Amino acid sequence: MFEFRATVPVRSCALTRALEARVFLDGSLLRSSELPPNGTSGRDLTVFVALDSVRQGCHVLEVLVSGRFSSDQRQPVKAGDVGSGVWWFGVQEDATKPLPTIADCDKGL
Repeated sequence: MFEFRATVPVRSCALTRALEARVFLDGSLLRSSELPPNGTSGRDLTVFVALDSVRQGCHVLEVLVSGRFSSDQRQPVKAGDVGSGVWWFGVQEDATKPLPTIADCDKGL
């Protein structure tokens, strides 16, 4: 099983408000979830994405967190009220060949 798994520390001064997290793979929204308030500035977001059906080549996984998103999937209601994390990765189906590098991804592979 090919997967991405990470715990992302989220810091916010909104101690009593829920936050919304959105996960995108190659620009497409995979899921949206709520981070409930916990009374402190720090919350941990666990990100898990099964990647078994991801095609060969370069990919980008993004996590956006905001107090509230607008009707646009990526834009917060309040300008600047967004945090993000970005991971680039390569998938190579032929195990005899090296994995794509970030430099390869820049070439559009």
